[in-house]
Amino acid sequence: MNSRRLHILMLVLLLALLPVCSLGCTKNEEPKAGAFYIYYKDVSSMNLHPVEGVFDDELGFEDRVSAVFGKMRESGKRSSYVSAIPEQIQILSATLLENNLIFDFSSEYYSLNKYEEILMRAAIVKTFTQIPEVSTVEFRVERQPLVLPQGTIPGAMKSSDFKDVFGLGLNAYTEARVVLYFAGESGDKIRRTVREIYYSNQISIEQCVLQQLIAGPKEEEEGFPVLRSSQKLNSVTVRDGICHVDFGVDFLSQAMTLPAETIIFAIVDSLTEIPEVTSVRITVDSNSEVFFMDTVDLSKPLYRNLDFIESPLNAPVTESTVAE
Repeated sequence: MNSRRLHILMLVLLLALLPVCSLGCTKNEEPKAGAFYIYYKDVSSMNLHPVEGVFDDELGFEDRVSAVFGKMRESGKRSSYVSAIPEQIQILSATLLENNLIFDFSSEYYSLNKYEEILMRAAIVKTFTQIPEVSTVEFRVERQPLVLPQGTIPGAMKSSDFKDVFGLGLNAYTEARVVLYFAGESGDKIRRTVREIYYSNQISIEQCVLQQLIAGPKEEEEGFPVLRSSQKLNSVTVRDGICHVDFGVDFLSQAMTLPAETIIFAIVDSLTEIPEVTSVRITVDSNSEVFFMDTVDLSKPLYRNLDFIESPLNAPVTESTVAE
């Protein structure tokens, strides 16, 4: 496992030691292939704007991260855009873990209003995922996963998770039809339910599906919960068709009234209904060496299993609409 601890305290002072790194801002323009962009905040429209920059590829990874973050702290030369990172926000450290760059921020992070928070998070993710070693970016606050006001944990984020922030407005929502599986009446089968949902573009469809599973069936839907409503979800990300789901340790203490396979394949079959997902890798607090309920081996990806789905004759599909 490739893991490097990157201490990035007092980044502006670090930049002073890196005169060879010139992230020179040029005019604001639409992103073009092959260029590197710093994302700033437009003071008039509450959107992000990319400003082309250049950095020295010969610098080590830690120095590049330090330089980019420090440059993001600066306001652009034009008065129309400023840093998307508020002055009170301090970064405590950063860690690169298998192409996932984890930033740990001070507790002042939670003092941001929702617009400041969204724009800062989007600017950092969209900027740093341009670095070749970085595929996703994750936020933590005082070593704990970032929790958004609605109670969700964004986990590892991709640039595409924030398509709404650039040019589409902060309140953009996506409409989608998702297929969910809950426990059938017997408990040893799962029952198919279709929902029309409206969800914020700030989260992925995979995370939304898991949130729907955690919320459980609606009154008009047939089926029984497979996860507790208090289930902690640390992160969700998709790489090479594998949906990586990291639950909190409370996942291991699920009620024993359902068989392990019912719970696991309700999750797996729900996620693999998403076209981009071919298999699911479940971890618990980043630990993959787990036998769920001493029955299901979670050390390898799990694939869709139709054997646990109730037959259509016994399980009429129910449809509902819900806004997230």
